[in-house]
Amino acid sequence: KASKSKAQRFSFEKNPQGGYWISPKGSKLVFSLKSGKTDVGTRIVLAKKSKTKKTQGFALKEVKQPLTGGQCNFINKAAGKSPTITSINKKTGAPLQLSDDVYHYTSFFFLSYDRKTGYYTLAGPSGYALDIKNGSRAAQTPVLFYKTNSKSFSQKWFLKRNKGGTYTIVNAKSGKVLEPQNGCTAVGTPILANNPKNTNTQKWEPRFFVGI
Repeated sequence: KASKSKAQRFSFEKNPQGGYWISPKGSKLVFSLKSGKTDVGTRIVLAKKSKTKKTQGFALKEVKQPLTGGQCNFINKAAGKSPTITSINKKTGAPLQLSDDVYHYTSFFFLSYDRKTGYYTLAGPSGYALDIKNGSRAAQTPVLFYKTNSKSFSQKWFLKRNKGGTYTIVNAKSGKVLEPQNGCTAVGTPILANNPKNTNTQKWEPRFFVGI
């Protein structure tokens, strides 16, 4: 059970083996694998610190939690603008384009994360989800809101985290990523699914809103 006890607080110190010593707060002892074993099920015990024992070195791995939180928009790093729609056609959907009105409700997405697959559905207006036109795998394919289809992989997206808090939005079916057409940053520029290039025009910063 979690508590504020020192026994549940730990300090980390880089060691010569390239890992980290882990010590209970206030203790001079460190975690170590019992008897130097590395088998599954080996007990971890407290021992005197050693600069030569690799069994006292532990790796620290950052756990990147999925984006959650409900409604958000995505600001393009190069343009400083967000995707939006102007109108919806029930048969053909609603194409996305850049807008500088980042607080308008048509610029909001509602993120739904599937922990089993690691993919997101980016919902827009009621009954519509972010999609690629005709489910195409080709580069320079228009991106639009289309009638929600939970079985369609063209409506599934992977959010690849970049340095600096931005994300690349990757389509599950095509592997193409969201980008303004020709890298243009002007208002009204269509949003397309294009080949990954790791440019700022393909990086998006999520901004979440409460009480919208």
